[in-house]
Amino acid sequence: MSATLIAAEKLIDIIVLAVLVVGLLPFLAPPDWLTVRLWPVILAALAVSVLLAILLGGRRAILQVVEWVLRWLPATLADRWRSRISAGLDGLSGLGRPQTAVAVWGWTIASWLVAGLTNYLLLLAFDLPASPLIALFLLVVLQAGIAVPSTPGKIGVFHYLCIIALSVFGIPTTVGLAYGLTLHALVVGGASIWAAIAMWRHSLGLRRLAQASQGNPTVS
Repeated sequence: MSATLIAAEKLIDIIVLAVLVVGLLPFLAPPDWLTVRLWPVILAALAVSVLLAILLGGRRAILQVVEWVLRWLPATLADRWRSRISAGLDGLSGLGRPQTAVAVWGWTIASWLVAGLTNYLLLLAFDLPASPLIALFLLVVLQAGIAVPSTPGKIGVFHYLCIIALSVFGIPTTVGLAYGLTLHALVVGGASIWAAIAMWRHSLGLRRLAQASQGNPTVS
């Protein structure tokens, strides 16, 4: 089920990202090479929205198709895939309930606003031209860029994305790099501190976390 929740989170993030792109484009004059790379995000979000609507509204029809396909597979393999697909649809079904949907979308938007506010406050700290437009544009570029698997911790990639995003507003490369290094330290450092606190409160060690990730969370 955890994999389903992660997938749902990514689907929602793609939709929010595309909405931000569409909302920011009228106020920006990004270079052509960047504009070309933003359109796939919009198209992907449209496809995700359609897919999400189908998954939420057509569970019965989807399971019928799945059953027809699985009958050609060996029984053991078919049972395994039937269980996975059913669990996936069950995990997404919560988004079809108004109360759950409001909570999910509300927290998602809140997390994006916090990220944008962090960018904005750091612009002020660097005495750079601070505006919600720059902060949100930087957020869009970072989210779109780091979504693709790259180096561990996004080292190098994260900083380069900050440089090219800030360069659209005339901010020099050296300043953009310093900004990227600081922002990366805040983001990764903050998450690491919270993770360490959570591990300490729950008396978790690296060994137990590794064993829990393999499906054996009760190991002492």
